[in-house]
Amino acid sequence: MADSSKGTVWAVPAAGGEATAWLTDPALAADPSNPFNPFGVNGLRFHRGAV
Repeated sequence: MADSSKGTVWAVPAAGGEATAWLTDPALAADPSNPFNPFGVNGLRFHRGAV
């Protein structure tokens, strides 16, 4: 799961349970002053069973 307001990608167990921060970096955070990146990290892609 990606959190565009906090610049964090979360690991969420497929079977349920608590989400944990997997990757956090200022480069993933939203930049309201940049018209091309006002939302930050947004969206994930699955490939061969992995994100």
